[in-house]
Amino acid sequence: YAGYKAVATRDGFSQFLAELSEQTAFVFDLETTGLDPVHDPIVGYSFCWEKGTAYYLPVRAPEGEAALDPDKTLAALKPIFENPRVQKRNHNIKFDQIVLACNGVQLAGVAGDSMGAHYLLHPGARAHGLDDLTLDELKHRNIAISELIGKGKKQITIAQVTVARVKDYAGEDADAAAVIEDVFSGRGMTVMSRSRAASTTTCARSSSRTARTGATGHGSSRGCRSRRR
Repeated sequence: YAGYKAVATRDGFSQFLAELSEQTAFVFDLETTGLDPVHDPIVGYSFCWEKGTAYYLPVRAPEGEAALDPDKTLAALKPIFENPRVQKRNHNIKFDQIVLACNGVQLAGVAGDSMGAHYLLHPGARAHGLDDLTLDELKHRNIAISELIGKGKKQITIAQVTVARVKDYAGEDADAAAVIEDVFSGRGMTVMSRSRAASTTTCARSSSRTARTGATGHGSSRGCRSRRR
């Protein structure tokens, strides 16, 4: 996780934004407080455009920890999210698309969804979640969401977890999705077929997360994708 960085200051965000603006394609993932993409607020954004390197932008964090302003951060990212010439990918990207739409951002340039690609390649597979795919394809076990928020009555939300821990979890989400996307691209999955799969897959990211982790109180695209975690 040495290549994963938290961007939690105004100067750091300015530098990150300048670098992001130069990219023609990237993977991104959202972390939310719960499983409802319509009502649960965004906790942070993770981005990856180079294997092994990821950035986590916290906009909600435990008291006393540095975090970016939620509204200003989204306003700054909006032109990039809405730029159709910049390709965006993720695992179960529909979830992120719904979250952003409910926050006034119309995601454009969707170029791939590794969950949809896996479904097309293996329609009879038991699971299509990012955690499952990472283990099967990369022989790597991702951080489990339960390691961060716990389970049962003592479960918390990801907004209550330290930025340092969420940074590794969220960065791994984006990094793993980027690598899995490359794996499927090498097997002949075209951008068109991946995008079509992303738009037609009936499993929404909220239900996919639940299927993937069995946990509640945290949202992210690992789900039916199944959400990674």
